[in-house]
Amino acid sequence: MNYQDKTKEELIQELNKLREIAEKSEERWRFALEGSGQGVWDWNIQTNEVFFSRSWKEMLGFEDHEMENYLDAWHRRIHPDDLRQVLNELERHVKGETSIYRAEYRIRCKDGSYKWISGRGKIMTRGEKGKPVRMVGVHIDITDHVRREEALRESENKFRALAEKSDVGIFLLQERSFRYINRKFADIHEYKIEEILYDKKPKDFIHPEDLPDLKEKTLKTLSGEIDACHHEFRIITGTGAVRTVEVYYSGTIYEGKPALIGTVLDVTQRRILENRYQQAQKMEVIGLLTGGIAHDYNNILTSIIGYATLLKMRIPEKDKNSAHIAHILESAEKAADLTRSLLSLSRKQPLQLQKQKISKTIRESEKLIKSLLVGKIKFEVAIHDDVTVIADATQINVMLINLAKNAQEVMPRGGRFRIEVRAAEIDAKFIQQYGYGKNGKYAEITVSDSGVGMDKDTLVKIFQPFYLAKTVGVASGLSLSTVYAIVKQHHGYINADSEPGKGTTFRIYLPAQEPSADKPKEPVSEVKAGKETILLAEDYDEVRFLLKEVLENSGYQVVEAADGEEAIQKFAGMPDEIDLAVLDVMMPKRNGKEVFDAIRLIKPDIRVLFASGYTGDVALLDDIQKSDAAFLSKPLKPETFLIKVREMLDRT
Repeated sequence: MNYQDKTKEELIQELNKLREIAEKSEERWRFALEGSGQGVWDWNIQTNEVFFSRSWKEMLGFEDHEMENYLDAWHRRIHPDDLRQVLNELERHVKGETSIYRAEYRIRCKDGSYKWISGRGKIMTRGEKGKPVRMVGVHIDITDHVRREEALRESENKFRALAEKSDVGIFLLQERSFRYINRKFADIHEYKIEEILYDKKPKDFIHPEDLPDLKEKTLKTLSGEIDACHHEFRIITGTGAVRTVEVYYSGTIYEGKPALIGTVLDVTQRRILENRYQQAQKMEVIGLLTGGIAHDYNNILTSIIGYATLLKMRIPEKDKNSAHIAHILESAEKAADLTRSLLSLSRKQPLQLQKQKISKTIRESEKLIKSLLVGKIKFEVAIHDDVTVIADATQINVMLINLAKNAQEVMPRGGRFRIEVRAAEIDAKFIQQYGYGKNGKYAEITVSDSGVGMDKDTLVKIFQPFYLAKTVGVASGLSLSTVYAIVKQHHGYINADSEPGKGTTFRIYLPAQEPSADKPKEPVSEVKAGKETILLAEDYDEVRFLLKEVLENSGYQVVEAADGEEAIQKFAGMPDEIDLAVLDVMMPKRNGKEVFDAIRLIKPDIRVLFASGYTGDVALLDDIQKSDAAFLSKPLKPETFLIKVREMLDRT
């Protein structure tokens, strides 16, 4: 049976059934949407009537009966700032410019507050000539989502603000490219931000020698095998400089993909300071060893020099043995120079500090330096400023000689060795650049050679005791470590600049002093005999026997003591008879300073002469030098010793 065979009544019945099915289908659709929490609206465009579902109204805080079913009920609740955008999107869809109407906007609730809504809709029916008749849609509450996004944006903005002000480099790395870096990161690498973001990858910065280890740990972090990683490695900056950086990073997810986020800190200066600290510790250990050796060695040398001198005095000059004794004394003097170098290394050598013009000290070293520089080496001295310093002339001489020895070894085929002196000032800029120093005026002694030069790895090790370079460019042994120790003893600073093939330049800074008026030279004292009684406290038997003989040969009466306690006991038994106490600084049972304090309580005006080849306690020596006692460094020469003894006895 076709439609033509059906009666009108039958057709009406079928039509009603179809309408009922459609209504049920629409009802199910609306129910499903309602159940999902979405608000449903159904707009009759011709009548401007709108069906707002219960959930649509409840979303805004209304009961079902509290809102009119007209378009204006929705229209007037849209936030004024969003209205134009919503209407534009609606108009575009009605005109057929978009397949679906989409808009996110704020809408006012019953209590006056606003909610963020995501609106979606579509023209379901069009009439003649495509004129829209019916539009159905939903709106969804996205307030929480928007707030989370706003919070995220705010958090991101705060992060960026903090990151840009940070003194630490910050980066986000994904697929071997930088997605974000802050200003400090760019500054550390000495590039512009845009150069790194668009043109550079990590491998473009990292030192080739450090790259393999870094790759392995990075891959483990990206894969999640390790949570976080800490690296210290070298980078090559945009200017070609090599810096040491400390990097912390961990794995993260950025835009759905694995990434690394981390920080970069320039630790170049810190590592330099740490290396210097470690070097200072090594120097301290070496100092303890060499100081002890030098102490015993100086006592031995005192005996050798003393007895050789006595023999020389008793043998006629024409005697053939006189020349042998002269050789012994000459060798002993060379050995004494070596012990002075060792004690300079230990920083325990008592300094004979005097205010002097540095030019005079350097000029006095010229002859000896010239004799050391053999071969085709041109030696130059340039005094630009005649600066006054407080220094031990002998130690400054040792320092320059050691630098000359180093230059000789690194210029086997000849070259140029130059010493320059000028006034300098250490300021905040200098301290920041080198990581050390104290504000003030200094004498800058520049010592340069045209030798083979050194690489940077060698340069940081040259002041280490007994450092032996793997390549030509630096002398081995004690020479440069001795220089370093002498400079530190004078409260000065030293640095070195060098490049392979371009020679080496040492810059030494000694604190400058105001010049004083020159005093006329005093005539050299003559050795005079005496009859006074002298307390001689010395624990080294050979030295004590020698000094006793030297004193007795000059007419003095000698009271011996082999340790500090014996010295105090013998002095206490005859304080009025003893005119002078000669005390070794370091003795068993009681040291020289303790003996000094004890006998001064008994006889406050007792004259005291200290002698030592080494003191293990710098503070002890400082206390001695602040008193009115005198001091002689070992090895002692009989003539020098007797002159000093007589000087102390004649002191008023």
